[in-house]
Amino acid sequence: MRVFKFLCGEYFYAYSGKDEQEAREALIEEQSPTMIGPAQEIDETDWDRKFISMYEDNDHAKKPFKISIREAMTGGTPELIFTNDIID
Repeated sequence: MRVFKFLCGEYFYAYSGKDEQEAREALIEEQSPTMIGPAQEIDETDWDRKFISMYEDNDHAKKPFKISIREAMTGGTPELIFTNDIID
């Protein structure tokens, strides 16, 4: 799997996929953005060095904890890894 960060207006979404097209299709299916800018691939060498803030039960009132990009990837199918959009 590879990880791609897509700029969509004021938001960004990072999706995993076997290639950019698969990640882009997952983004479109799940988020339906009106505009998608160019993708930036996040190199696998950065997966253990870049950390994501996570919230237990997606509750922003709780203290966040950090996980690596690699830890956020749970399977072999395309999935959302991180975003700056608050998704309930």
